[in-house]
Amino acid sequence: METVDGARTAASTLVLREGAEGIEVLMLRRHADVPSAPRSLVFPGGTTDDADLRPENRVIAGIPDDLLADRWGFPSAGVAAAVALRELFEEAGLLCTSRPTGQEQRNEWRAVAQKGASNFYEILSSEGLELAVHDLVYMAYWRTPEGRPRRYDTRFFAVRYPQDQVASCDGHETTEDFWITPAQALANFHRGEWSLLLPTRTLLAQLATFATIDEAFGHWASTAVTMVQPVDAVINGERVALLPDVH
Repeated sequence: METVDGARTAASTLVLREGAEGIEVLMLRRHADVPSAPRSLVFPGGTTDDADLRPENRVIAGIPDDLLADRWGFPSAGVAAAVALRELFEEAGLLCTSRPTGQEQRNEWRAVAQKGASNFYEILSSEGLELAVHDLVYMAYWRTPEGRPRRYDTRFFAVRYPQDQVASCDGHETTEDFWITPAQALANFHRGEWSLLLPTRTLLAQLATFATIDEAFGHWASTAVTMVQPVDAVINGERVALLPDVH
């Protein structure tokens, strides 16, 4: 397990497509029994596994550690990319690789990969596949407030939806999947219909400002990413996370 400042490292991916009403993003509903953010709507993602940390696995996956570290500006960029794309496959069934793969194949591989992160890299090796890391756009970096029993140091990426594939929840950690515009997702939250964590709400609000995926990608590619660490406050007897400049 890799940690930064006591927070477990993680990565998450916003999968985007152009819809009739603008950009749509893939969201998954967390199972009611998971320890972190039960029932919340989230982007596909998860924490770093020991298998992601092994340099030989990133070589297998075709992940250029040094190049990504220079491009995105942090030393563990290669690991974060590996986690993002592995979790995207396990949680949403989307496999971003250097060449096309068949749906039946992906379904079989996904079942195996979900049994252990090392299996994911074994599949890539045996099939001669490399991950399409250059399709990822690094967009945000969040860390859980101090003092929480579960804390995460999370890198967020965005990627275009591979249209020859079908996204689906895993049926275990997540129970539903949705394609939705950011504005609709936020409206569901404000009506009390959806539970959204502060990072999710903030990224959805940012995404809602862009008319096209190209516009969003252009902005993120040209904007330096800085870490956001909310602060906890007690409001009406309930602990809530607030952005650092909110008092």
